[in-house]
Amino acid sequence: MVFDTMVIAHALLGFTEFHQESVKAVRASKEVWAPELLKVELLSTLWQYTRSRKLSPDLAVELLQDGDALVSAYTANDELREEALRLAIARDHSPYDTIFIALALVKGCKVITYDRPLLTKFPESTITVSKFLR
Repeated sequence: MVFDTMVIAHALLGFTEFHQESVKAVRASKEVWAPELLKVELLSTLWQYTRSRKLSPDLAVELLQDGDALVSAYTANDELREEALRLAIARDHSPYDTIFIALALVKGCKVITYDRPLLTKFPESTITVSKFLR
């Protein structure tokens, strides 16, 4: 399955309300796929948590490495960007999200996400974490 950044982030961050559910979802998937963009988005998310003092810098670095261990395989952004752009234009949605949709289309699966706008604009290509776990 393709997991969006926040599902991976919640799986790593033991103090968020979505932690347990996200961990279950990652563990329930045989393979976890992500575009390389996830690495940068996770970096930004961890940085934001350190800025708000919810995470120490040392733990942020450790979680960044743990995030890589959760992902079975990354796909190069270059392989996905043209389709991501087409999807972004067609549905008027950010390419930061549509690159995950493009990967799901390549893999023949859905994106597991908490992102409501993404779920609304791409209902055929997305699924909530709770529905995935059912």
